[in-house]
Amino acid sequence: MIVRKVFLFGQNGFIGTHLYNFLKKKKNIKIIQNISFIRKKKFTQKYYSKYWSKVVSKCDTVVYLSFNNDLDDLRKNPRISFIETLHPLYMLCEVLRNTKKEFKIIYLSTASLYGNNVKLPVNEKSNIELYNIYEKLKYFSEQILINSKIKNLNYNILRLSNVYGENISNRKQSNRQVLTKVIENAISNKEIKVFGSGNYYRDFVHVKDVCQVINKLIARIKIKNEIFNIGSGKKLKLASIFKKIKSIVFKNYGILVKIKKKKLKNSNVDKSDIRNFQASISKIETNLNWKPKIKFTVGLRNLVEFIYEKKN
Repeated sequence: MIVRKVFLFGQNGFIGTHLYNFLKKKKNIKIIQNISFIRKKKFTQKYYSKYWSKVVSKCDTVVYLSFNNDLDDLRKNPRISFIETLHPLYMLCEVLRNTKKEFKIIYLSTASLYGNNVKLPVNEKSNIELYNIYEKLKYFSEQILINSKIKNLNYNILRLSNVYGENISNRKQSNRQVLTKVIENAISNKEIKVFGSGNYYRDFVHVKDVCQVINKLIARIKIKNEIFNIGSGKKLKLASIFKKIKSIVFKNYGILVKIKKKKLKNSNVDKSDIRNFQASISKIETNLNWKPKIKFTVGLRNLVEFIYEKKN
């Protein structure tokens, strides 16, 4: 049995915490820890080179999870956001360029890169539409890997749909976790606000299903330099999901919340809030024999129960 030595860059975040708990039980995986990373606002090539050299010497795979998902924070200082986001990944590639060691990077990107494509479901060859700095940084990160042309580097880019699930990390989830925010408001007896009619489609995938696909990719070293959509492959209407949350909260806890429609104002609306999305996952199904196992109705009910118990 070949044991893969894996470093989780961003282990303490929402997905990273789940992934660590999932992978530590696998006999064919050894998780490399205790390599602390200090973000530098002032870029120093020497620091990043030394850090990644240590990582590369100890492992053969990096799952690159680290990313600032807070859109408001990214917008405060775009220059700093670009430096903090892109330089670490660029320097990892530069370190790998100077070694002959076969190495794998699994990079977690986002399906938001597809924008508001009219034709659904969206596949990996669909057009890219970038609406905000978050999407631009994810796209440029992908391009660092794609254009690196490093012979000993094997990268897999995962364009994740809306990932949901219990936040078991010590960090608060960012403003991109729409289901968590809506459930928290419902349990606190606050109004659930819906943009316009709420007739926008999303594709939700459970965090445990994401962990499963990453685990499979770590072992499959022959799947090289590929981009995969990771989602459920199903489109769900936001308005219907919010009504389902309202129903669960009332049935389980006797809390009756109102759903209020919020008028759209062009100046205040992020296009990412009103887009439709459904992922085509046929490529990952074919290449990896993977399908999401957790039904959305089950995952949603478990998430409501988790948030309620945590709050109370």
